[in-house]
Amino acid sequence: MKRIIPVLLLQLIYLTLAAQTKKCLTHDVYDSWKNIGQALITDNGNFVSWEVIPQQGDGWLFVQQICSSRKDSLARGYNAHFSANGNILAFQIRPQFA
Repeated sequence: MKRIIPVLLLQLIYLTLAAQTKKCLTHDVYDSWKNIGQALITDNGNFVSWEVIPQQGDGWLFVQQICSSRKDSLARGYNAHFSANGNILAFQIRPQFA
């Protein structure tokens, strides 16, 4: 019983200190959040694409080749579709936010 009390006391101190270092969420933080949009993978598994959509501003369409880890990004791209053989990526471009 005597060994349990110091361990519990240390855990209580750690939890108290950890809770003090967390930032509070305010409405100003929401605008910096981003969502992952439509994610696709080709039928042969060579390419992956996904959208990163911010709350405010322009989004990005990312395309990555799996075997070489080569990644490319396309500003304001969305609604992407791969061809049947996976060699062609078709997508739309949104107008600029501002």
